[in-house]
Amino acid sequence: MILLKNIHLISVGISFVYFLIRGYWMLVEARWLQRKIWARMIPDAVDTALLTSGVFLALLTEQNPTDEVWLGAKLIALLVYIVLGSVAIKRGKTLRVRLISFALACLTYVYMLGVAIQRDVASWLVML
Repeated sequence: MILLKNIHLISVGISFVYFLIRGYWMLVEARWLQRKIWARMIPDAVDTALLTSGVFLALLTEQNPTDEVWLGAKLIALLVYIVLGSVAIKRGKTLRVRLISFALACLTYVYMLGVAIQRDVASWLVML
């Protein structure tokens, strides 16, 4: 179980760092963002490892998102993050829309991280 948790945590970090890199590529209109392996395949592989390890962790620890409110909040935030990230990187029609979506996706990520660490829907507010 420790290996699975480490895979999950490493995937969390890699996924976000790669999102930041793709956000930078979007800003500077880099050709890297158009390359299939760098823009789609690597992020999809990392995100698949992240999601798969998360599901297995929840199953092994018998945590249900409908019973564990913090886990449900994290999953809802994940869906919001995915939509915002998609708008930021590829679906946004204007640079302004992509930038706003990118910033909101980053804030959503920080919220999810706080929920996961604090195990509370209040996220980082618990620390105040």
